[in-house]
Amino acid sequence: MVKDFNLTDARLILAHYRNETLPGLIAAKPCESAYDPNEVLELGAKIVKSYKNSITAVELYSIFDQLLVASVHTGDIPRAKLYLTSLENAFPKSSARLIKLQGLILEANGKFDEAIQLYETVLRSDLEFMDISKRRIMCFIAKNDHKLAIDTLVFYLDIYMQDTDAWVTLANLYTLKGFYHQAAYCWEELLILRPRQHLYMLKYADLMAGIEKLDVALKFYCGVIELVKDSVHAWYGIRTITDCLLEDKSKATSTQQDTWKSLNTLANKQILLLYNTAPPVIKSTVTSWLDLHL
Repeated sequence: MVKDFNLTDARLILAHYRNETLPGLIAAKPCESAYDPNEVLELGAKIVKSYKNSITAVELYSIFDQLLVASVHTGDIPRAKLYLTSLENAFPKSSARLIKLQGLILEANGKFDEAIQLYETVLRSDLEFMDISKRRIMCFIAKNDHKLAIDTLVFYLDIYMQDTDAWVTLANLYTLKGFYHQAAYCWEELLILRPRQHLYMLKYADLMAGIEKLDVALKFYCGVIELVKDSVHAWYGIRTITDCLLEDKSKATSTQQDTWKSLNTLANKQILLLYNTAPPVIKSTVTSWLDLHL
C-alpha cells in the first residue's frame, strides 16, 4: 500500500526508471537506485487509477508500458495482458511499440518462435528498430541458438556500434562458445567507448589472464586499482598474476622481477587489509590462501 503518496515524487521515480534502467531490453544499465518492479506497479497503478487526468496522454501511455513490463517481471502475466489491452485500444495494430510489448508477453510464456515472427513483421519493413532488434536477439539466446544470436548481434552492432549492452552480451556469448579472441575484441571496443569503466577493465583482465597474456592482464588489474582502490577482485588478480610471472622469470629483466615482487607484496597486504573486519572464519580462510600461495 502506498504511504503518503505524492504524485510529483511518484512521477519522478517512474521517469527515472524509464530513463535509466530500460527494463526488458538486453541488460539493465547501472543507476543510482536498483530497478524495483514492485515499486513501479505500486506507484504506476495509483497514478493510472486516481490521477490519469492530471498527466499528459504521452506520460500515461509510458506508465502503462512500465506497468506491463513490471507485471511480466513479477510473473503476473494476466495483469500484463490487461495493460496490453489498454494500449491496444490506444495504438494501431502496426505500432512497433505495441508489437514489442505483445512480443514480451509471448516471451514470458516461453513462445519464443512466435515472438520472433512478430518482431520480424516490423523488422522486414525497417531494420532500424533498436528495441525490437534487441528483443529478437534475446529470443535467440533464450532458445540457446547462440550462433544465430552472435550473427544477429554482429549485424546489429554494425548499426548501433555505441550500444555497450550489446557489446557486453556479444562478449559473453563469444566467451561461452570459447571464442576468446573475439570476446577480447568486444571488451576492447567497450574500453574505447567507456575507458574509465572499471568493470569492463576487470572482465578484460580476467580474459587476458585466461588466455595467458599475463602482462596485459596485470596492466589492466592495476588500471582498475587506479580507479577503485579497494577492488578485492583486482587485488586478487594482481596477486595471482604476479605469482605466475615470478614462477617463470627466466626471460624477465631484474627491473621487471622487482616490480612483480613489489606488486605481489602490496597485493598481499591490501587483501589482508580489506578483510581485516571480516568474520574470523572468512579472514582465516583468506589468510590461509595467501600463505599457501607465498
